[in-house]
Amino acid sequence: RRVVEIMEKCCIFWNNMDACIERLSQLKEHTERLIQYSSKSTRLQERFKVRLDGHEEFWQSLEGLSTTYVQRSVQDVVSTRSQLNKLENAADVLATGLAFSGVTPHHTADAVRQLELRDRE
Repeated sequence: RRVVEIMEKCCIFWNNMDACIERLSQLKEHTERLIQYSSKSTRLQERFKVRLDGHEEFWQSLEGLSTTYVQRSVQDVVSTRSQLNKLENAADVLATGLAFSGVTPHHTADAVRQLELRDRE
């Protein structure tokens, strides 16, 4: 379940990233056009400045989103790894206990199958 949550967060981030990249492509085209024509008039130079400010805001926003994504991803990975370690430790303890009691993994699998069959009835 935790893995599904992490994957959903990743999908949301990458879907947002697609929109950001599309916007970036548009900004690039507008910037190229404005650079070509801005030297010809003061009005165009002012417009270029406004567009450049918009471009800067976009990059700052993208940086913020990316930083937040990385921080959350690191936290999720650490949390998931911790949970997996706990599960692995519990499995080791269980396996050790079963080994001392003489129960083999084969016996355990049979017992689980029997319980599943009983639950279905």
